[in-house]
Amino acid sequence: MNMWETLFTKKQEGADLPDAGMDQPKSPDTDPVPSAPAFSIAVTPKCAQFSKLYKLANPEKSQSVILLTSSAPNREALAADADKIRAQLEFFANARMQRLARLRESRSARNLDEDVFVYITEDQMLAFFLLVPPIGNGKTLSGSKILQILIDHGVSYGLDFHFIYTLPERENRYFRFYLGASGTMPEDGRDGYIVELYQRELYASLEQTELSHVDYAQLSLSKKIQKNGVICEIVPPTAGRSGITVKRNLLLPPPRDGRPAAIPMGRNTCLSEDGRYLIAQKDGNVAYAGNSFQVKPILEIRHGIEPGDQQDIKFLGDIHIHGDVCPGVSIRATGSVQIDGVAQDCTIEAGESVIVLDGIQGQYSTTIRAHKSVYAGYLEHCTVYARESVQANCIVDCHVYCNGPVTARTGLGAIVSGSIQSAKGVSSKVIGSKAAVRTEIIIGGCPYDAFDREEISAELESINKNIRRLAECPETPETKTALSKLRLNQYVVQMKLNKLEKEAQSQRLPLDVKDACPLRCSRIHPGVCITIGNQSIEMDTEKTDCAISINAEGALCYVESR
Repeated sequence: MNMWETLFTKKQEGADLPDAGMDQPKSPDTDPVPSAPAFSIAVTPKCAQFSKLYKLANPEKSQSVILLTSSAPNREALAADADKIRAQLEFFANARMQRLARLRESRSARNLDEDVFVYITEDQMLAFFLLVPPIGNGKTLSGSKILQILIDHGVSYGLDFHFIYTLPERENRYFRFYLGASGTMPEDGRDGYIVELYQRELYASLEQTELSHVDYAQLSLSKKIQKNGVICEIVPPTAGRSGITVKRNLLLPPPRDGRPAAIPMGRNTCLSEDGRYLIAQKDGNVAYAGNSFQVKPILEIRHGIEPGDQQDIKFLGDIHIHGDVCPGVSIRATGSVQIDGVAQDCTIEAGESVIVLDGIQGQYSTTIRAHKSVYAGYLEHCTVYARESVQANCIVDCHVYCNGPVTARTGLGAIVSGSIQSAKGVSSKVIGSKAAVRTEIIIGGCPYDAFDREEISAELESINKNIRRLAECPETPETKTALSKLRLNQYVVQMKLNKLEKEAQSQRLPLDVKDACPLRCSRIHPGVCITIGNQSIEMDTEKTDCAISINAEGALCYVESR
C-alpha cells in the first residue's frame, strides 16, 4: 500500500491560504503537492460512481486516485470518519449518476444543476459540505440555496452564514470540503472572585532624609476610608453554557454554574445596592482580620490633650491625637494609637501599633505597650513592650521588651543606658556612651511574652484568691453564681497561661547561627553588657563597625570589620 492509498494524508508544506485560493488536487505523478497544509481524502478506483462523476466534471484529468482536500477549520475531524465519508460519497455519486442515466434514457438534455454533498460528524458537532459542479447547461447554486440544503439535512445551529453566502463567488470551489456549521461544547461557568482595593497586610516603609531623619507620619500603617467608600469589587459568577450540536440538540451532562465568591464582609461594612461592591458604613480605617475587611472607627483629637482634659481615654478602634499628650494621661485603644507630637509621662496601650512622631518623654513611670510595633522619634525614661518591633531615632535610659528586632539607625541612632531585651536582634549606630554608662543588651527568649505571663499569672492569682474567699462564705444562690463565674474565668486564664508557657518552651535561640549577627552597631562603648542566649560579654574597650553573634559551639563570636 502506497501513500496515495491512505484515506487521509496531511500536507505540511507552505502556509495556510484562504479557501478561495486553493488549487484543485493534482495527480501525484505529474502535479505538485498543494501548497497549503490540508487533509486529503483519496478516492480510489473502487469508488466507481464517484470517479465517473469526477471525470465528467474534469474530462482532461486522467489520474487514477482522486484527492479531495480541505483547509477548513476543524478539518482534522474528517480523518476520524474516513470510511463513512467514502461510503456516503459513493452513495451520493450513484444517485447523481442515476439521474443522469434517466435523462439519457428519456433523450432529454443532459443537464444537471450544481449539487451539495453534506456530511455531519457522528457527534453532530461539525457539518461539512462539498460542492459538485453542474453538468451541461445546469445551473449553479446561490448561497441561499446552499444554506437551504444544509437546513434540509437538519443543520440549524452554528451556521457560517457569511461564508456560505459568498462561496458561489469563489473560483475552484468544487470537490473540496468546507465547514458549514459547528456546535458548541458545554462550558462550566466561571467562579466569582474578589478584587481587593486595599492591602490585607500593611508594612512599615521609612525613607530617610539627607540628615538620616525619618518622618514617622509616612508609615501608612492604616488606610483611611470615608463612608460609602469602596473596599472590594465583587465579580459575580457566570452561568454555565450548554453544549449544542449543529442539529440543535443539547449535550449532557448540563454544565456547572460558577460559584459565588466568599465576600470578606466584616464589621462596619456592607454591600452596595447592586451587590457588586463592599463599601464602608462609616468613616474609619480599613483593616483585614479574621478573613474579612472591617472599618475601624477613628477617634480624632484635634488639638492634643492638655491639663484639665479627659485623662482616661478608652476607644474601640484607632486613636489619632493631633498634638502633644500631657503627663498623667492613660490611653487605651483596640487599634493603633498615633500621636503627632510629644507624649509626656503617660500610659499608652494599643491592640496594634503605637506611633509617636516627635517622641516619648517619660519620668520612669511611663509605660508603652503595643501588640504590634512601636515607632517613635525618641524614647526617654520609659518602659516599652512590643510584640513585633521597636524603632526610634534614639533610646535613652529605657527598658524595652520586644519579641522582634529593636532598631535605632536613624537620626542620632543611639542606645544609651537602660536595658534592651529583644528576641530577634538589636541594630544601632551607637550603643553606650563615652562615660561608660551601664547599658544592657539581652538577645533571646520572648521578652514580650514574659511580660504577658507575669500579667496573666497575677490575674490568675487574684481569681484564686477570690475563689478561696467565697468558698469560706455561707452557701447562697449569689455565692454559687459568683463562684461559677470565677471558676470559668479561672479556666480561661489558666488556658492562656499554659499556651504562653508552651510557646516560651518552644522558642529558644538556635545554636546554628554562625553566620547570623543578632547585634550590629557602628560604635560600641565600654560599660555595655551583651547577653546572647546564656553567654555574656562585658565591653571594656571601644569597638567600631562590629557585629556580635553566637557560634555553633554556643560561644559569643565578635567580628570587627576594621
